[in-house]
Amino acid sequence: MTTTAIKKTHMQACRDANEQSMHEVMALLGINQEAYCWQKYLNGLAWMRLYLRPSDEQALYWLERSKEFWGWWKNEWNAREASFTDNSEHLYRLQLHTRRKAWNALHNPAALASELHPDAQMIEESFDCMIQIVNQNKLCTS
Repeated sequence: MTTTAIKKTHMQACRDANEQSMHEVMALLGINQEAYCWQKYLNGLAWMRLYLRPSDEQALYWLERSKEFWGWWKNEWNAREASFTDNSEHLYRLQLHTRRKAWNALHNPAALASELHPDAQMIEESFDCMIQIVNQNKLCTS
């Protein structure tokens, strides 16, 4: 019997690392995957509202539906998670409420809105997609 070693792609290795970090964080915080993912989503929406000051409802509407935005947000989230789990040995020594407080501070949308800025390419791709959708809708309603 011959076995073939399957070489992981860089993307698959990143996905595996992100999933491992997610499970580590869930264990550290005592939460399930639904709560974890819901928090990631809510923080993304909160960051969006704070970042787009003054609130631009049209931009919020389109950005909230942007695949490019959510891809960027997940990448940024995963980078913060990796830094959080790098200290997991130390974190396990802390009480649960202290670990949760540290994690919430790391992902605080208000703090992130002043220091975390999307790159121009992500914004461009999001708005290109928005324009395509608007143009398609105009064709459908004409």
